[in-house]
Amino acid sequence: MKGFVHDMMNSFNIGPNAVQVGVDTFQTSVKAEFYMNTYQDRPSVQQAINNIAYHSGLTHTGEALRFMHTDSFSAAHGMPVTEPIYPTSPSWSLTDSQTTRPSRLRKAKAARDAGITILAIGVGHGVVRSELNEIASDPDSTHVFTADSFSALSSLNALLSTKACEVSKPHAQPHTAPNCAAKADVAFILDSSGSIGATNYQKMLQFVRDVTSKFDVGPDKVRIATEIFSDRTFPQFNLNRYTTQQQVDQAIANIPYKQGTTNTGQALHDAYTTIFNQNNGDRPGIPNIAIVVTDGRSTNRPNTLAEAQKLRNSGVQVFAVGVGGGVDTSELNAIASDPDSSHVLTVQDFSQLASITASLNSQACADSDDNDSSARMPGQLAKLQSVCITRGVHELRRVVAQQLRCKLWLLS
Repeated sequence: MKGFVHDMMNSFNIGPNAVQVGVDTFQTSVKAEFYMNTYQDRPSVQQAINNIAYHSGLTHTGEALRFMHTDSFSAAHGMPVTEPIYPTSPSWSLTDSQTTRPSRLRKAKAARDAGITILAIGVGHGVVRSELNEIASDPDSTHVFTADSFSALSSLNALLSTKACEVSKPHAQPHTAPNCAAKADVAFILDSSGSIGATNYQKMLQFVRDVTSKFDVGPDKVRIATEIFSDRTFPQFNLNRYTTQQQVDQAIANIPYKQGTTNTGQALHDAYTTIFNQNNGDRPGIPNIAIVVTDGRSTNRPNTLAEAQKLRNSGVQVFAVGVGGGVDTSELNAIASDPDSSHVLTVQDFSQLASITASLNSQACADSDDNDSSARMPGQLAKLQSVCITRGVHELRRVVAQQLRCKLWLLS
């Protein structure tokens, strides 16, 4: 875990007028290992992290949250009183087990109400997802992360760097330039089942329009395809149909609603046999990304999982977006590429889809940028290459102007 935190520091421009980092550890008690104004450069911070000692004990997460809020994020320890905390103060919480005092988790709300954005990271099988959700800022789908083991924590580095950037930037952002300006073939696979309803269906289409607006669409840049599914599949347009973002946007707005059941497996089958096909605009050597949006369980789970495996084996990176209480999280995890923490996003209802637009774009870009390896995908040559220059990398280089202040606190 210390190695993970140490490596995270490589993403930050640490200095008194740039990124400030502090670390708390907690078990039965809480200890400030060092405050945000203790060290003024990256080597000093990384050496201090390496020197943190391990102390065993119980998991008093609530006390750690209170200490972070009232002590670590204070003017005496590096937080200027002249600046509002929000949105320049992300906090990471890392733990591998359930708190021993669940009632104390209300301290997380006090910290959030003070303007601290909290990202919760659970490691291993002893974590309780509902507890992580209670600790983290909303929406949970973009503030809660999990790793199967401490060895797997490194897979979250790029994603958390990007998320820190999103938290730190000003609210008012111009949208004149696309976030992804390289090459990719992207397919949206959209649930059109009867449980969605016409109103929510339009919200889903707006979500897709918002996501595609971040891509630099063009015949030699990003290509977009869409398919809807209910009882059967209904291809809407192929990768080589439209050549501008305006054309794509209008085509998405006109996608009809065709009610029925949830034949997810057939939609996934069509993705690797028809959509990502050279006859329909798929380009050899260009990364393939599929984004599946659904509000429920598939009608044939075994078939869905088998087709998802074939889709991933063909070299496609798959993101699964679940909406509402009817989704089967385990099925979403089985559909999506690994790790699930960066390929599965969930929201409570269709009105919240807009809240994950930036995160989905960032994760797709970060995922493409960090997984340029054919060994990760069996079958044909893996197409996943660097698609985008992630906002996290570039904006963190400009973090001096934004004065991002980070607080990491660890389970010791």
